[in-house]
Amino acid sequence: MLQGFYSAASGMFMQQRHLNVLANNLANTQTPGYKTNRLVSTTFEQTLLARLERGNSAYLGGVGSPARIVDEVADIFTEGGLTATERPFDFAIMGYGFFNVRADDGQTYLTREGQFDLDDEGFLILRDRGQVLGVGGAPIQVGTSDIAVDEAGNITNAVTGAAMGQLLITVPTDDAVIDQARNTMYTATATQAATDPQVLQGTLENSNVNMTRELSALMVAQRNFSSASQALQMIDATYAKAVNIAAL
Repeated sequence: MLQGFYSAASGMFMQQRHLNVLANNLANTQTPGYKTNRLVSTTFEQTLLARLERGNSAYLGGVGSPARIVDEVADIFTEGGLTATERPFDFAIMGYGFFNVRADDGQTYLTREGQFDLDDEGFLILRDRGQVLGVGGAPIQVGTSDIAVDEAGNITNAVTGAAMGQLLITVPTDDAVIDQARNTMYTATATQAATDPQVLQGTLENSNVNMTRELSALMVAQRNFSSASQALQMIDATYAKAVNIAAL
């Protein structure tokens, strides 16, 4: 009986987490550079099935698990579509690679969100996130909107032609652990320079969220949550009836 409680309750908890992930995806359909999250589940530690009868026990053979739990929330790094904005501080990366942004806490984050701005000192920033880093690891200071950026990320003054730096484009190494810090920001235990990055100025990468798929998955998760909730109520009612009979 208790196993039924565990199974139904774990189903509710997992579907609730799934609903949260799907809702976050849908909320970020218009966020540049956002990558879809996917919930990955696994079974709790498996248990050997046995029968107890009149003081004797016998293994029934086979194994089972009373619960499913969330194993991880994975990021899907497929490229989103591109939108031309003609804005000088909007950038997108063709192929695999990430911009590097240093936050106020000194941590460097990877991101595909290239909707940059200038701060009061003329540094290139991702608003409310941090300063955009150039090759060498230093923040990029341009001080003007008259800039031109080539496919390699080299920034020049569009009027004088003076060099202003180069966008740092990196990728996590094959054995790196990647964690999502916030919606479009990631950390990696080790990175390396991207091979032949192609940077597009005046362009933004769209979110890669598929609205139709997310809505379909949301309806399925809601039905599963409702089914687990009803099963839990039925088990509770059965257990309460059994207790009442035993008390007679």
